[in-house]
Amino acid sequence: MPQSDNLLVALSRWASGQQENFLSDAFVHLLNLLAQQVPDAFTLIVEQMTGGSLTPAPDTAADFTVTSQVSTSEGTPDVEIVGPRCYALIEVKDESPVDEEQVRRYIRLVDQNVADAKCLVLLTRHQAPPLDAHRLLKMARWTQVTESLLKARDTCNFDQISLFTLHQFLGFLEAKGMSVNRAGWEMVSGIQQFQHFKVLLKQAIESAGAEKVNSAAGAGHNGWGVPHPASGKIAYYLFIQFEKPEILVFQCHSNDVLDIYKHEWGAGPQTRGWIERYLDLGSEEEYFFSRGLDSQREALERFVVSCLAQTTHQPSNPISQQPDKP
Repeated sequence: MPQSDNLLVALSRWASGQQENFLSDAFVHLLNLLAQQVPDAFTLIVEQMTGGSLTPAPDTAADFTVTSQVSTSEGTPDVEIVGPRCYALIEVKDESPVDEEQVRRYIRLVDQNVADAKCLVLLTRHQAPPLDAHRLLKMARWTQVTESLLKARDTCNFDQISLFTLHQFLGFLEAKGMSVNRAGWEMVSGIQQFQHFKVLLKQAIESAGAEKVNSAAGAGHNGWGVPHPASGKIAYYLFIQFEKPEILVFQCHSNDVLDIYKHEWGAGPQTRGWIERYLDLGSEEEYFFSRGLDSQREALERFVVSCLAQTTHQPSNPISQQPDKP
């Protein structure tokens, strides 16, 4: 399913600054649905996520409740699982760092519970830092959850609604770079196609007046950066984020965007004053991947020039602003 058709991906764009809460709520919704409709899937996922600390029988799954953002005397854990003789808290991490004191507080909460089977799960995107070993603390990665969800899909009997909900959540995790699967031959052609795209994008940037274009890459993105001619510091970036490969991002500092246009820009995540404009390459309006080579080049040039025209980085040779045809 294309990411543009995924409801969770679309809604998550409105959850700026609340990505971990949104992720937790979506996971809670799925777990509650599976507990009622696909109990053997619920059992498999909970057992694997908790490292075997909780092993609910399928015939008791309907008696489990999963709740997000529970207020307690020790804080607000992201997820709480309560069932017959079972109790677990899940602390969800996306990009935020692990708070060791928070972990210790939640371990105390779990320890005080009278359930026979109980644990605290630290569920992270990245490898968690070394923590003091505790019998109640279980470590899990989102990629492991993805593997459990895929195993449940392939081995359990899903109804149509539950299967659709599962696919939506899997697509959401894939869009966030939290899923893992075997690498296929598609990787080779995909990398080659991206290299072609980068060449087109560099040409568009140069056509918009850039005197120098530097490569800009990181763990989650790849593209180009354009430095100030005088200082050499980066004036603006154009790049693709791997978790949203259909979105081209133009990013520069908010101080360089003219005030009358700032409402058209979005805040860049964790960029401290950098803001962004976007071009959805997969949209029906843009139709980018169905265009010919010259039309693709013109579409990229037009986007770059339109962004620069709203900043103090005015292009030296702007191209026509008339819309082109695919």
